[in-house]
Amino acid sequence: MDSLDRIRRQVGEYVEEGRRVAEQGHEVWARRNDAALPAFSFAYQEWYRKCLGLLEVNGSSALEEFTKHYADDISIWTKLNPSNYGTTDTAVKLKMFITAQVAMVAALASELSGRAMNIQSELSYQYIADEYDQAQVLSELGFERAAGAVAGVALERNLRLLAQKHDVDVAPNPPAKKRADFSDYLAALKKKGVINELQRKQYEALYEVRKQCSHPEEPKREDIERLIHDGKLLAATAQ
Repeated sequence: MDSLDRIRRQVGEYVEEGRRVAEQGHEVWARRNDAALPAFSFAYQEWYRKCLGLLEVNGSSALEEFTKHYADDISIWTKLNPSNYGTTDTAVKLKMFITAQVAMVAALASELSGRAMNIQSELSYQYIADEYDQAQVLSELGFERAAGAVAGVALERNLRLLAQKHDVDVAPNPPAKKRADFSDYLAALKKKGVINELQRKQYEALYEVRKQCSHPEEPKREDIERLIHDGKLLAATAQ
């Protein structure tokens, strides 16, 4: 189990505990039960401190709002006697504020997942850019076919990354094909609105150059240069 999975599990446990604490606080104040207040106060404080540590360590964007709810909206109701100050409105508001904190804790898992995806995407796009740079060097040395092959790999990788980033399902068409190919990725990304029609045509034209590198005749240098230049540009703009 990696660190993100451990955090997700911890978040799930804290969320369930927070819901129980919210119900406990509502019950105490709705019934104006002074005797039950210490148990609720201890349970809430324990839960709050654990969640505060988790949010701080992981740099949650909700940290300030989480602590503000405690200071402004909740802390006082862990100390006053419900029999003297409690109302139905108090019970409802207390539960609402704790529930809001629970939601902030729950959001941490998706926030961290998003960060991890962004980092992965940035690294992947950098790798694609590096491949195009390698292709450029090969082209300058006169190895046009090799340059086209390397640039073609980067072009295909770009489409796979776009599909992964935008959660686009790509199915083989026709279904009898063993796996989805370049045209299937283009169609799926266009249908989902990830790329527009102009970009689809640009990718398609560049892929034709990539296929020329598999033919016996030597590809033209200007075509390879276009594949490298336009492919790198598309990788930077179609995200």
